[in-house]
Amino acid sequence: MGILTYYDILTPSAIILLSYLVLLIFFSFRAYLRGNSAVKQFLIAISCLMASVVGELVLLLLPFMTLLNALILNLGIVAFGTVLLRQVLVLVMKFVERKGKEEYLLSLAHTDGLTGLSNRRAFEERMDGIRKCSRLIHPIGLMVFDVNDLKMLNDKEGHAAGDALLREVARQLSRWFAQTGDVYRIGGDEFAMICDPCNTASYESIRKEIASDMLVRAKDPARFSLAFGEALFTPNGEFVSIDEVFAEADARMYRHKMEMKNGFVR
Repeated sequence: MGILTYYDILTPSAIILLSYLVLLIFFSFRAYLRGNSAVKQFLIAISCLMASVVGELVLLLLPFMTLLNALILNLGIVAFGTVLLRQVLVLVMKFVERKGKEEYLLSLAHTDGLTGLSNRRAFEERMDGIRKCSRLIHPIGLMVFDVNDLKMLNDKEGHAAGDALLREVARQLSRWFAQTGDVYRIGGDEFAMICDPCNTASYESIRKEIASDMLVRAKDPARFSLAFGEALFTPNGEFVSIDEVFAEADARMYRHKMEMKNGFVR
């Protein structure tokens, strides 16, 4: 009646599929010869599928049905999928490993090895981000700290003692600003904190807490003390740039340091 049955189209379909697979293998093999080793697993997968199609085609051309009809093709499809799945998993694992290494190296580049705080590079990048803001929409607080008598400690007890002191300072600053801002080690004995966005009430509370703590520490030679200065960058405030804010905080820190040396502690 001129109507094609399912079995009538199996053979031509297998031939078309086989031709397509041959082309895929040809172009993949050419890419492999040119140095693209990533196609190796794809070549193996395609070869498995093509072998199953050839086997299926041979069975279809036989004048009688066998129990192997479709089984070979199904096995080839399973092998094809298994090889490709394995390759996908390998590529995913390599991608995750590479991203992990990149993030680790990036973290190392922005972390101070002694204290574990963010380093000067991270601080400058944060400052650059603030500089690039076209309009200030919320206050930004900035504090600068300098460890008193670090050089004296290094000379008297050695650099190991000085390093231990810097780590202690880093821990204390991290506790103070755990919920307020980000702490950076920006020099040998200098630290900075950026509060962005800054809740002025919380910022003022922390500032008073630090000032009070410095009064207590000034009376105990066994404890470290810090000179610090701070400034607020506010919309429509007295400072026009974050660099002016940093310069003011730095100047206040040095004034505080001189006051402490002269016996005045605020």
